[in-house]
Amino acid sequence: MVRRWFGIGLIVLVLAGCDSAPEPPPTVASSAGTALSDNLKTLVRGQLIDSCDSASALSDAVNGLLNEPTPDSLNTAKVAWKAAHREYQAIALLYQLADTAPPHWYQGRRDPVDAHPILPGYLDQVPSYPNSGLVYSETPLTPSFLKNAHQSIDFYYLTLGFHPMEFLLWERPGEVHPAQIYESAQDGDNQGVRTQRRRRTLLRLIAERLENDLNALCTPPNQAYLLRALHQRMARTESVTGVLTDTLETTLGEVLERRQNHPSGQTEEGMPVAHSPWAGADMAEWQHLISDLRTSWLPALAEDDEPEALSTALQSLEEAIRRLPESPFGESIDPVLEALAQLKTQPGD
Repeated sequence: MVRRWFGIGLIVLVLAGCDSAPEPPPTVASSAGTALSDNLKTLVRGQLIDSCDSASALSDAVNGLLNEPTPDSLNTAKVAWKAAHREYQAIALLYQLADTAPPHWYQGRRDPVDAHPILPGYLDQVPSYPNSGLVYSETPLTPSFLKNAHQSIDFYYLTLGFHPMEFLLWERPGEVHPAQIYESAQDGDNQGVRTQRRRRTLLRLIAERLENDLNALCTPPNQAYLLRALHQRMARTESVTGVLTDTLETTLGEVLERRQNHPSGQTEEGMPVAHSPWAGADMAEWQHLISDLRTSWLPALAEDDEPEALSTALQSLEEAIRRLPESPFGESIDPVLEALAQLKTQPGD
């Protein structure tokens, strides 16, 4: 385990002047998106609503786990986490297509929802470093503290979003099963700190903030914000092919490059290469995203002139991703890279 995982529980320095959430984007006049097809507008709004619904389902599942911690309620929470994360990934890809940062990012660079990778030792003990992290600290766990602590002194110090929750929900080698961790029975003290109660509080607060952050994306002003950005991107780009190719090169391409450069699954610093190292859902999510691009978003973006060759190339990419396992990372990614390269050869629509 790398040195960065050393117990940071008592190091709870928080920058007093942490970034505050940005002002919501201005409401866009209805005429701003008239060049976009009604189908595309419906898809964007539907995707945002799906994400908000999945966030609410995740919050309900976490509450169910905390109210009645069993293997079944834990599994329900994990399934809900995967669904909500997949829906958010689809929104993140839409913002990439629009070539703009989501409005909930802090100063356009800090994501309170899907920041990664995470330094787990900042939250809880990890192998070789017992009694570490916020769980073993005496610092009060409050919504404002978690907001201010999120990436405050290191981008790996995460207290909000999907991945702190992922770490708290999934089993870890040598650790107590989460269904036992969240039992509401007597909470034995550990060095004067009620660790079991603090784990429950931490998970509950993360779930509440995640639901609130995702629900904010569904408001009419933020729907208009994304639609306007998509309209502006399409207006300044020669082809749908170019938009899709550029977007996938800077999203999926970076994922594949990290995987290729780190076959062990870890960086030189010992940080996980996988986006979701405990859930193990990266490739399944990308297969889902490419399928949606091909079957829903491509026809809407290209309207009545869908490039058939581009659709076929996307299908080949989807199939190559489907055959790529989540692990081991040493598995050859050449078929996926070749399929991604084929997108560049497609003529503009």
